[in-house]
Amino acid sequence: MFFARRSFQNHRLSRGRLHLRHIGPNSEPDTSTERRATKRFRVKLPMTVRWGYRRTVREAQTQSEDISSRGVYFFLPTEIKKGSSVELDIVMVMPHEITLTEPIRIRCHGHVQRAEMKSLNRVGIAAKIERYELLRRNNQAGRRTRRQRAAPRKKVF
Repeated sequence: MFFARRSFQNHRLSRGRLHLRHIGPNSEPDTSTERRATKRFRVKLPMTVRWGYRRTVREAQTQSEDISSRGVYFFLPTEIKKGSSVELDIVMVMPHEITLTEPIRIRCHGHVQRAEMKSLNRVGIAAKIERYELLRRNNQAGRRTRRQRAAPRKKVF
C-alpha cells in the first residue's frame, strides 16, 4: 500500500483535491475533502433575510443551518438567484450566565453563492458574508465615523 507524503497532504495547492492518504490497488479515492476556508458550525440561529428583486425588497424569517465567519446556509420557501445581494439580521442567542448580556444582533451583507431546491417549498441558500456590523438594541448599526458620514452609503439592492 502506498502512503502519500505528508508534505503533499499539507501543501496549500492540494486543498480541494482528492484525498490521497491511503491508495491501494482496490481502494477508491476519498472525495469528501473539505474545501471551505473556514470552519462551519452547525447551529440554528434565528435570522431575517432581505433581498431585492426588481425594485422591491423581500423579507423572510428563517434560521441558520450552519454558519462561519465567511458564510451561512439556510432554507427559504422561495429561491433567490445566484449573485443576488442579501442582508441578514442574525440573533446570536447565548446563555445569560455566559455573556451577562442580552442576545447579540449582527447585520451581515453579502450575496448568494448557491441555491438548491430541496423540496417543494424548501430551497437551500448558501450566502457569502462580505461584511457585517453589530446592531444596537434599536436595530440600528453602530455610530459612523466622521469619514463614514461624509462618504455616501452604498445601496445594498
